[in-house]
Amino acid sequence: MKKEKELKINVNLMKKKPYIYITIFIISLIIIIVTVLVSLNNQTLSIEKFTTQESTIIISDNQTSIIENQNELEINLKELENNVIFYEGEIISGTEITPYVRYNKKDYDNAIKENKIIYLYYYAVWCPICVYERNNIFKTFNNLEREDIIGFEVHFNDGIDTEEDREITRKYGVFSQHTHIIINKQGNEIYQSLKTHNSEKLTEKLLEL
Repeated sequence: MKKEKELKINVNLMKKKPYIYITIFIISLIIIIVTVLVSLNNQTLSIEKFTTQESTIIISDNQTSIIENQNELEINLKELENNVIFYEGEIISGTEITPYVRYNKKDYDNAIKENKIIYLYYYAVWCPICVYERNNIFKTFNNLEREDIIGFEVHFNDGIDTEEDREITRKYGVFSQHTHIIINKQGNEIYQSLKTHNSEKLTEKLLEL
């Protein structure tokens, strides 16, 4: 009887104040929705965290790759610098392999140290024989492919000659323009001539050593 009474009271209460139960239902529904949203949010954060970690790994790998490529590039540049020969004087003709260079002491001294065959031609801008032979010299050095040969144009008493020109002139006792000198790999003068040389004769002289 007591239970039946309580049930009747509750039913009567619902009839009299239904908004109380509706409110309770709405609150419960809100709690459920909030719980679900919180759960979904936690999952999203976990995915973002994983994605961020993955991105960090990818960026790190890319940075490593860039550093490796940079190091490889630096090594290649050093190898290139070692293979390229730089001359102090202007290369007048020929190539970097067999150049004909405006005389200067630094390049000459380096050629001596490297045990190269050295060709010296004493040139004056006012000398017609020099102008004629210069073309033959250009032709010779443009066709030579010898790393152990280098030529130098030394200016002789023409207003363009430098103190270094005059010094090498005194060294080999040269007293006239259009003089040819050949120095062997041991640094010794083995040929000096005032005769006119065409390209074939000059090539023959340089290659017979």
